[in-house]
Amino acid sequence: MPGPATKLGSLTAHGGSVIGPGCPTVLINNVPAIRVGADMHVCPMFTGYVPHVGMNNIGPGVPTVLIGGLPASTVGDNFLCAGPPAPVVMGTFNVLIGTGAGGGGGSGGGGSSTTMEGLKSGKIKPPKGTESLPLEIQSVMADCQPYMPPESFKRRVEQLVLDYGETDQTEPPEKITIADFVEILEAIESEEGYEAARFFASYLDFGTLTSMAMGFISGDDPNPENDPNIMPTRFMILYGADDAKLQQIDDHPDCADGEEHKMNVANLRMGLRLLGYAVEDGSVYDDYVYMAHLQYMARCAQNRANIDIESVQQNIKNEKSFLKIKLDINPNAPEARDDLYTLYSTDNLHSYKKTLSVIDDADKGNNTLELLYEDLDTSLKYTLEVDLGGSGELKKLFKNRPFGEW
Repeated sequence: MPGPATKLGSLTAHGGSVIGPGCPTVLINNVPAIRVGADMHVCPMFTGYVPHVGMNNIGPGVPTVLIGGLPASTVGDNFLCAGPPAPVVMGTFNVLIGTGAGGGGGSGGGGSSTTMEGLKSGKIKPPKGTESLPLEIQSVMADCQPYMPPESFKRRVEQLVLDYGETDQTEPPEKITIADFVEILEAIESEEGYEAARFFASYLDFGTLTSMAMGFISGDDPNPENDPNIMPTRFMILYGADDAKLQQIDDHPDCADGEEHKMNVANLRMGLRLLGYAVEDGSVYDDYVYMAHLQYMARCAQNRANIDIESVQQNIKNEKSFLKIKLDINPNAPEARDDLYTLYSTDNLHSYKKTLSVIDDADKGNNTLELLYEDLDTSLKYTLEVDLGGSGELKKLFKNRPFGEW
C-alpha cells in the first residue's frame, strides 16, 4: 500500500523489527530497502513458552514500484508471525512510495491514519512517555501498544526518547578545561609513549588554551582546573606559568643528562672553526685564536643594530611619508661587510619593498649611519629585516607594525 518506505530495522506492531536482508543496491537513509516476499522480521512476543520467531513480508506492498524485481514494502505491510500478522508501524517518513501528488491543481495523494487524526484533535492521548516525541512517533507507538507487553513497550519508548535526544537534561554540559587536556595527554603518554603525546599536543589549538589560561590569571574564570601551571612543561608552556613551573622545563624524556658543556680554549677553537675561522685544534689561546675571537665578537656587536626613529614627516594630501632610521655601527670592524636592510609591507592589497645596502666601514669617521625609506603608505603595516653580510641569515628588527608605531 502507498506510504512511508520500510527499511532495514523498521518497527513492527508486535514490538519486533525488520531484519531483512533487504536490497543492498537500494538504500533508504543509508540502509537497505525492504521488499515484499523476500525479507523477514523478528518478534519478541511469546505464546506460553513458545517465542514468535517472525517470518516473511506478505505485503501487499506497492506493486507499481519494484526494488530488486520485487514490490517495495511500506508502512502497513504485514509480516507473518505465530499469532496474527505483524504490520510495519514505523518506517521512513521522509521517503514516500506510491503517494504521487495529484495534477492540475489537485491535492497530493495519501492520507493520515485515524490515530494521527485523533492525536491532532486531542481525542486520543499519546502513550505515556511519548509526550515529548514528534506526533508521527506518538501515532506509531499508539498503534503498537496493544500488541506489546507493558515492559517491552516501556523499554521501547525509553529507547526512542534517547534516540531523539529528548531527555530531561536541562543543565548545559561542562566546559572542557586545561586539566581535561592534561588528563588526555598523560593517558596517551602512558599508553603510547611520550613522543605520541607530544605529537598529539602539537595539534591542539594553542590559542584556545592560552585564552583559557588568561581567563584564570585575570580572575575572570575562577575554575582552578584552568590554572596554566597544571600543564606539564614537557608538553607545552601556557600563558601565566610561574617561575617555579618554568624551572621544570628540562624535566622531560628528551632532556640531555650528559656532561655540562665547558667553556675552555679547546672548545673555543672548535666553535670558531665550525663558524669558518682558520683555527686548528689545540689548547693554547694564541694570536690566531685571538684574531678569530675578536672578529667573531665584532660580528656579534654589529648584529645588534640600534634603531632610532628620528622623525616621520607626513604629506596629508597624498597620505604618504618617509621613515628615517639611524643605526649605530662599528666602522673599525676588522672585516667590511655589505649588510642589506629591507623594509616591506605585510598588507595583502598593497605592497612596498625597498632594500638599502650598508657597508660598515664605508666612512671610518662616523659611528652612525642613516637609512631613508620614502613614499610609505601610512595605512600599511611594515617589517624591517636585515641580511648581515649577505650571508642569507635574516634577522627581523621589527615585524608587522602599523606605520608610526615602530
